[in-house]
Amino acid sequence: MASGFDLGSILGHIGLDKTEWNQGISSVQKDVKELGTQAAKLGREFADIGKKLALVGAAAAAGIAAAVKMTANAGDEINDMSQRTGIATEILSSFKLAAEKSGASIDGLAIGLRGLASNMQTAAAGGKAQADMFKSLGVDIVDSTGKLRPLNDVLFGVADRFSALEDGAMKTALAQDVFGRSGMELIPLLNLGSKGLEEEAAAAARLGLVFSKDSAKACDMFNDSLAELKGAFAGIRNDIALALIPATRSLVSGMTDGLAVLRSKIAEFAAS
Repeated sequence: MASGFDLGSILGHIGLDKTEWNQGISSVQKDVKELGTQAAKLGREFADIGKKLALVGAAAAAGIAAAVKMTANAGDEINDMSQRTGIATEILSSFKLAAEKSGASIDGLAIGLRGLASNMQTAAAGGKAQADMFKSLGVDIVDSTGKLRPLNDVLFGVADRFSALEDGAMKTALAQDVFGRSGMELIPLLNLGSKGLEEEAAAAARLGLVFSKDSAKACDMFNDSLAELKGAFAGIRNDIALALIPATRSLVSGMTDGLAVLRSKIAEFAAS
């Protein structure tokens, strides 16, 4: 009997559709699994990037801290030296680089400038030997009003004179007369003349190496604060140690007594 209803065909189609459905589901599951794998991999990569960024951040922080401490130490040194010698921080820091380049030390520079300033004051107060020394150099230590000229200006005048002199025993002796015991150390610096010294001071300013009185003082205060912080940690350490000492002493005494008993037992065992 003819009929439009074909059960076999329908069941066949259903079977085929079911197979295709299962294949589709399997494909989706495979894609989801692959997506999960990729997501996990991406997550690990991001975690790795995060760790690297954390390390970079820690390194940057450490670098910044080290730079701050180096600056504080440099300014602190200039501040302390200025207080010891009476020479302005700007002058000391302006010529520190030039002194080091010429083989002198910052200490030698400070001592020499202090010697120059002392000789200027003595000459202005009537010291004949000092006055004659500056006169022989052709350098005026006072202005038209009788007031001492700035140390920088006198230094430049002395440097011009020294740069024109031939190196030798006489020049060395003169340098020690003018600048004191570090005079010989400063000769290569003085040989630059006023123009060379001005260029070196300008270079130091351009490089950010010049410390004003306030900035040098700030560096000194920063280091003082660090020293106080270190002292505070030492105080906490002392408090903890003092609190533990009684108990620790009892423990040590107990261990000592125990070791003594152990020794006696060892001796008894050896004798048996």
